[in-house]
Amino acid sequence: MACLLPALLLAAAPAGCDEGDAVAVRIRVDADLTGQVTTCSLQRLEAPGPAEGAAAGVDWQARGALVASTGRFAALSGLRLGEITFAASRNAEGITVVQITVPRGLDVQWPRLLTVVKKDEREQALSTFEPGGFSKKLGATARIVVEAPGTIVSSGLRESPRGVDGTLEKRRATLTIDLTAAYTDGPPLVWHLTW
Repeated sequence: MACLLPALLLAAAPAGCDEGDAVAVRIRVDADLTGQVTTCSLQRLEAPGPAEGAAAGVDWQARGALVASTGRFAALSGLRLGEITFAASRNAEGITVVQITVPRGLDVQWPRLLTVVKKDEREQALSTFEPGGFSKKLGATARIVVEAPGTIVSSGLRESPRGVDGTLEKRRATLTIDLTAAYTDGPPLVWHLTW
């Protein structure tokens, strides 16, 4: 099943997505600031999978999986993923302001929620999928994708260190964070969105 999951995740992803979306947090916000969150993470597995226990004559070399989870949240401001926090408010004119704060530094734990952080272990986990099926870069970055109920009119970072990039497409904003940037000491990434 784990070998099929990458293909299913990518097939189910919206048009224009690439394999980088396989390690991501996707947040769909409804008009009332409730919504749905989906996480996709690359994991290194220690325990044998079902096929391993039923197989004979095989010297298993590596284990890995892409794990997807989805759920609803009652308020965007109450959402938290490890140390990543979310805040949202709506002013009298009906403009929604969202702030996403992503801590950085050697002690942050949030990258471990989404990927295998050690490069050699990440590459071993990736080797379990069809050879050449995924870039070795998969899992070296994480994305936070926000889908708004209306057109996003602004998206910006308070500071934009090397290895951090943002994109905006009508109702979708994406923040891509390289693991090197995540583990570099510095102020947290503070990402503001308005719609």
